[in-house]
Amino acid sequence: MELVVAQQERNRLRDLLGAAEVRLQEQERRIVGLHTCKRQLEERCSELERRLGEEAELNERLRQALRERELARRWAEERLDRLLAGAPDGDLQAALAQAMAGRAALERRCMESTEVARASSDAARSWQRRAQMAEEELARARVEAASQEAATEGLQQRLRAEEELTVQLRAALERDVALCGGSGAGGEASDELRRWVLQSLNEVNRSAHGRTWDPFEPKFDPAFEGREWMNILESFRQNHQTRIGFGCRAPNS
Repeated sequence: MELVVAQQERNRLRDLLGAAEVRLQEQERRIVGLHTCKRQLEERCSELERRLGEEAELNERLRQALRERELARRWAEERLDRLLAGAPDGDLQAALAQAMAGRAALERRCMESTEVARASSDAARSWQRRAQMAEEELARARVEAASQEAATEGLQQRLRAEEELTVQLRAALERDVALCGGSGAGGEASDELRRWVLQSLNEVNRSAHGRTWDPFEPKFDPAFEGREWMNILESFRQNHQTRIGFGCRAPNS
């Protein structure tokens, strides 16, 4: 019965070990996926940083162009002020309109560059947050994988202990079977023990009821002479056997 229980426990532990190994493989796949996602995020962040650097350079160039335009506008206004006295109105209006159009175009370019830089900065912060979340998820997955490995190791140790116990129980069962009348040398030993017990019982019966009253009683075995336990049985018979009942006799009979 203990062998069957141990076998069932070993099967249960094997099932638990298989489930733990499946979970461990799933965790390993998740870790690989998180590593891939992290690498992609790092590449994306590097690309965004490069683009931010380019946008910063572009903004710097635009600011420089804006300063140059501002200087050109001031110079044009000063020149316009100097030419107001003798220049025709049509030429002045055309020059002023051209200057205003250039200023408006430059302002639009500056606003567009600012919007692009702001969008790039927001995207960089978003990707940075996603990369941080991926790193945290990766750390949690590693901790969970370590816990699964520890649980799997514990199950393996319990399974090995159950297998050793099963081997011991099987060996004990084989010994019991051999002692209870197995084949081969074990059966011969059991038969010899049984014959010895029967001969001992016959000798006790003979000692208590006499050697010759029953013609079918087995003859006295000389191998029992001189044994200490025979003297003990004879002393017990002489000291404790009463004269009442079948087969009783006097101490000197």
